[in-house]
This record gives sequence, C-alpha cells and structure tokens, in this order.
Amino acid sequence: ALANVAIRDAPVFAFLAMGSLRSLASFGAQESSNILWAFATVLARDEQLLLAVSLNIRMEPDALAAQHIANLAWAFATCAVLDAPLFETLASQAPSRLEE
Repeated sequence: ALANVAIRDAPVFAFLAMGSLRSLASFGAQESSNILWAFATVLARDEQLLLAVSLNIRMEPDALAAQHIANLAWAFATCAVLDAPLFETLASQAPSRLEE
C-alpha cells in the first residue's frame, strides 16, 4: 500500500526489511517479488534484503512464474543492483515461462 501511494518513509521500510528478512524462509517467489517490487517502487534499497531474496530465489528457481521473473528483474534494475547470478537464474527460467 505504501508503494502504491509513493510514500517513502525510511524507518517504515527499514522495519519492513527487518521483518521480511526474519520471514524470508517462508516466502515463496510471489512474496519475494512483491516485497522487492514495493521497495523498488519508492526507491527504498535494502542491500541485505536484496541479497537474501536473491539467494532464496536462486535456491528454488522452478517456483518462478513469468510475473515473478519480470518483477524481480525490474526491482533489481530499478535499485541499480547488478546481481549476475540472479540475472542468470532469471534468464535461464524465462524461456520456459513465455506461454504464461
């Protein structure tokens, strides 16, 4: 909701990042891509969260749907984070998701 109205409250996003990091083990591709989309929409960059989501996604790449791939690629690009291993994973999964 905060991202939809373009509110960038640093303490709120720091709190969200901390909570997301604690819950990341239970996040699927949908939750991971949604949280990073929200952060990127307001240009709130959290290095620890980006790294943790990258590792999480790379461990279960088959769970990615086309929308997740697009959202993750956009979020990392918008936050100006070059994560070559993540982008390689997204690129390797994209061709099989083209029909979604």
